[in-house]
Amino acid sequence: MHKTIRAAAAAVLALGAVGGAGAASLGVYPIQQLIGYQGEGTQRQMMEPAFVAAIQQKGAPFFVEAFVSQFRQRFGATAAAAIDSHNRLRTFAASLQLTRASHYQVQGLDGTVTHFLPVTLSLNITNPLSGEVVYSVSRTRYEMLKLTATAPAEQVRAQQVALYQRNVLQLIEAVVAEAAEKFKPTEIRAGVQKVWHEALILDRGLDVGIGPGDDLQDANGQLIKVVHAGNGYAVAVPVLVTQLDTKASFAKYTTMGVGDIRKPKVLVLPDAARRGPSGADDVVVELFGQLLGRDTAFTLTPVNRNHQQVLNALDRETQLGQVAAKQNRALPEYFIRLRSMPFKFYEVPTNSPTVKHRLYEAMAFGELLDNAGAVVYATTARAHIDDEIVNGAGFDVQARYEVMLKNVVTELAQQFGRGVRFRQVSAPVAQVLDGQRVVVTDASDALSDGATVRVFRSVPGVGSGEPVRVPIWEAQVLGRTGHAVELALVLPLTSAMQKDGVLPEVGDVVLVQEAGRPTEQSVRFEPCAADDDQIGSFKIPDFGRFAYFQFGEQAVLPFYSRWQEIKASIEDLTRTAGFRDTLKVQEPKKVGYCIQPGTKIEVQKQTCEGGLCNFKVSATLAFGVKGPGDVKPRYFAKKIEPVMSNVPEVGFETVIASHLMESAPALLKDSARQLQSQKWGQ
Repeated sequence: MHKTIRAAAAAVLALGAVGGAGAASLGVYPIQQLIGYQGEGTQRQMMEPAFVAAIQQKGAPFFVEAFVSQFRQRFGATAAAAIDSHNRLRTFAASLQLTRASHYQVQGLDGTVTHFLPVTLSLNITNPLSGEVVYSVSRTRYEMLKLTATAPAEQVRAQQVALYQRNVLQLIEAVVAEAAEKFKPTEIRAGVQKVWHEALILDRGLDVGIGPGDDLQDANGQLIKVVHAGNGYAVAVPVLVTQLDTKASFAKYTTMGVGDIRKPKVLVLPDAARRGPSGADDVVVELFGQLLGRDTAFTLTPVNRNHQQVLNALDRETQLGQVAAKQNRALPEYFIRLRSMPFKFYEVPTNSPTVKHRLYEAMAFGELLDNAGAVVYATTARAHIDDEIVNGAGFDVQARYEVMLKNVVTELAQQFGRGVRFRQVSAPVAQVLDGQRVVVTDASDALSDGATVRVFRSVPGVGSGEPVRVPIWEAQVLGRTGHAVELALVLPLTSAMQKDGVLPEVGDVVLVQEAGRPTEQSVRFEPCAADDDQIGSFKIPDFGRFAYFQFGEQAVLPFYSRWQEIKASIEDLTRTAGFRDTLKVQEPKKVGYCIQPGTKIEVQKQTCEGGLCNFKVSATLAFGVKGPGDVKPRYFAKKIEPVMSNVPEVGFETVIASHLMESAPALLKDSARQLQSQKWGQ
């Protein structure tokens, strides 16, 4: 028996292409390695032992051969036998990647045990020259095995091994078939209208599907990257170009709709501090991407955490060599961080000695950050399951963890789909202070302190549609006085602009895609160094992490994430996923206020009977604020004094903490509102 969960993540970006050829001439080379199991960086020791035995029994090359055979059968003439100097401009790489292999079981009333054996495989198609993941499909498939509880361990292991092997082969067939059906790229071409200080102004743009971040190539393999696009035009910079030519024609292939290309791109950051080798972080990210609706206001940038393994495999198997992209992908302007609380469960007895209730709880958080680390959207998702366990029969903990994980990630995706909206706003240059600083008028209060932005100039005499705006300088927001925002110039778009003295002037404009809260206040808030400050006899595990996201949800004043955590996550991406560090996250120079969650909880046991007790609880939950030079926080607190009945005497801490966390959002919401109603920075 098996159950298949279809999980196609067709998150596709534009990629480099070959000039003078149609889509039919494209090739895709299947990498002959099971990424995530074979090679460097493998986390085989963390996989289910029976799964490892299943692969070892046949040998990893057996499954790789099955993948290559299926791939060549399904893709036909498109399947490339190799990548070399002759076809490297029109050949992509397909990698089969193992995300996870798990096992859990359910005890039945009839004395049987049902074993569930889920495996997740994905197939990524990558442009090896640019590093872009251009297509991705992922599937999870469950095999089920029902045996008596007294079945010998050797029999159980042998059947699990056989089912894992069948599962992998079925998944290989499924992901290859779906990729062959849905990877239908179309070619988009653009000519060069004008070369302006080494910036290439193209004659096509968003209206046909060319957007920021796209890589385009000409017939000679010259590579350019789009940095800005409007209707009827796009602006690109040379990446691998030997001669700029206004007669050149550049092209890309895409499977992405024009509507999606118009949307801002957002990248899900890994949790560098908590990411383990089990693949759980990858599963959450994949689920989140799959569950986002098509009406979402943004598109996710596909990420391959095994990018370096893919490149190393290409180095061994092909003649591509050092031409392959190492760290070529540009980071977008917005990021999502997904976090979760530890999965919890506890049992409560009933009046019947053979029946008990097992309660499960899961909680996850998500936040949208701009490139300065400002929180522009935050939300929380919770899930509960109450199982009745009769004579010990019921789902085991791992089974419920799988369900709860999907439930909370589904809710997070739905909330992001409903809650996040973008709009383009402009801030004209009002004053040039010197050769390194300018002042812009930000009437929309969209520019966050520390954010990296671009200054644009309208270039006349190009096209006949909307004004052609070319980014000329990257700048960083230093601070604001009302709507007047001071920027420090950081880097010109091209070396020619600096050489030719192209500097911002009055009339130029800053353009940003804004999704966040007003930043008119002259203060900033961020988490204190310590996660929380809990006093009293009772502590809530991970309360600081929970409270941080609760404040983020309620923040109307500028609230920033910890810059060290963002930097660590970006460094993880540049090291493992092929992104270049175009975002220089630095510790804020501007001193602000920090938020310190705190609790004071006392628990007193009262009467007990039959293993169940009543507890009197006094709980104060608070947000504290520390300003420059403050030794202790100033707290804004709310207090409750509930009496909790029928709490199991054994393990009462988990139950009480769970009940307090149910009440915490309302209490912390009031505390956050009270805190933000004060006058700060005056």
